[in-house]
Amino acid sequence: MELHKFPADKQKCKIVVESYGDSDEKISLEWEKKRCPVLFAGKYGSPQFKLFGSCPKVSTSIAYYAGRRFTALETYIEFSRRVTSFVFTVYVPAAMIVFLSTLSFWIRPSSVPARIALGITTVLSEATVMSAALNAYPTVSYLKALDLYTMVCFCFTFCVLIEYAIVHIMMVNKKMPFHHQDQGGQLEDDNGDEVENVEGQQNIKQTVDRYPSWTPTSNLKFESGCANGGFPLRKIPSRSFQAIFDPNLPPDQRQNYRRKPKMPAEEKRCKERQLLIDFVSPLDTVSRVIFPLAFVVFNIFYFLWMMDEI
Repeated sequence: MELHKFPADKQKCKIVVESYGDSDEKISLEWEKKRCPVLFAGKYGSPQFKLFGSCPKVSTSIAYYAGRRFTALETYIEFSRRVTSFVFTVYVPAAMIVFLSTLSFWIRPSSVPARIALGITTVLSEATVMSAALNAYPTVSYLKALDLYTMVCFCFTFCVLIEYAIVHIMMVNKKMPFHHQDQGGQLEDDNGDEVENVEGQQNIKQTVDRYPSWTPTSNLKFESGCANGGFPLRKIPSRSFQAIFDPNLPPDQRQNYRRKPKMPAEEKRCKERQLLIDFVSPLDTVSRVIFPLAFVVFNIFYFLWMMDEI
């Protein structure tokens, strides 16, 4: 039996009629030519197969046994498999699971439990359908058409899960600026523009060299604040602002830097939550169209290929 296109396969059964003991010298067999030589008594049916064609092909052959010639009548009866049960037990469930998995693209990326649960459930369901198809139907050493369909459906659902993993990485990278805010000495000038703390670090070093008794600590920030030309340093317990002046520099070259105020923890969490809620991945937007369209195109080509045998 050839099962490459199972369950849309056709099987041919060869029937040979010949004399067992009498050669063609005593008996000659011929097919009737006026009408179909092969007639089926009653309505023939089978739970899995149906007859293909109304009149089987016939032929006459000659066989030789022990030096004697025998006439043989040959006919081929073709059976096609009934595919209705396969449609409702394999094809429809597998396709519905794939379309169900694409609903993940319409769920917010911030809804991690919902998307992960939907992805894993569809993958496991598709694996169950594929395993049932492999165990319940004929086992051969090559790939059947039914196996191909279930494997492609499984790949679609698995790719949906991989797609969300990529989207989640993009979402995490999107909120990284909130985690790194105020780290590494982020400064801004008098105009509110952010600048690097390069000159500020140099000025701190010059100030420390000028005032050996003062040692900077990581827990305290410093601010200069005298109206005269000395600009002595004074310690303040807040990390909110920092202004650094070098008294040796001309007034037009002095830079007034201040540290940006830290975002309160609750405000930062609210901003992160709002960012996650508002985040829409362009990959999700594209996948909403690409995945269903690709699956529909695959089904069209697959069933056109299968229709040659149905």
